[in-house]
Amino acid sequence: MERFSSNKFRVNSVEEFISILQVNPVDDDEFRLFRGHKDASWQLVSRLYREVKDADVEQSFYEIEQRLFKRFKKKLDILKKDTSSDTEVLAYAQHYGLPTRLLDWSANPLVALWFAFSENEMGNFDRVVQTIRIQKWDLKKVEDENIFNIRVARFINPRNHFLDDRIKNQEGWFSNHNLNIIPIGKERSGDGMPHLGR
Repeated sequence: MERFSSNKFRVNSVEEFISILQVNPVDDDEFRLFRGHKDASWQLVSRLYREVKDADVEQSFYEIEQRLFKRFKKKLDILKKDTSSDTEVLAYAQHYGLPTRLLDWSANPLVALWFAFSENEMGNFDRVVQTIRIQKWDLKKVEDENIFNIRVARFINPRNHFLDDRIKNQEGWFSNHNLNIIPIGKERSGDGMPHLGR
């Protein structure tokens, strides 16, 4: 094992990975979430944001997001899926490959490690497991907020496991990132809320 800083390590085995977790425990009032990347240079950016940026249509992010979401929600209605909130519908959509503003996380570090190494054909470069500490007191119920109006990053744990067993088995969580996109010619800030000045 090689240590680059207080929170950055290079490991060469699953055993070393587990040992790092054991010597860096979390406090009783917090827990960790993990995300595996197949390339250590990848940023924590949602698939939807990457796709609209690559297509050079960032100013249409919210319109594209709403269009995709409404289509997906109609499909769920057709399938007679019981949806408790838009937040959980978005988590379900993310889990099944729809580009969304969400990032997938797991409460299980080995799940994140599996995602980092699940494709051997990706080349010979560093993979990474990102981790974040979450304060338990900072968690809110999914139903407390409208996912499309949240002004800060939130970590979401879907409770309605109509979603399916995969999210449950992967100990899945999702993060909603506060995107800093200001549409050209629009009177709103990048998070979909009214622009309040600088």
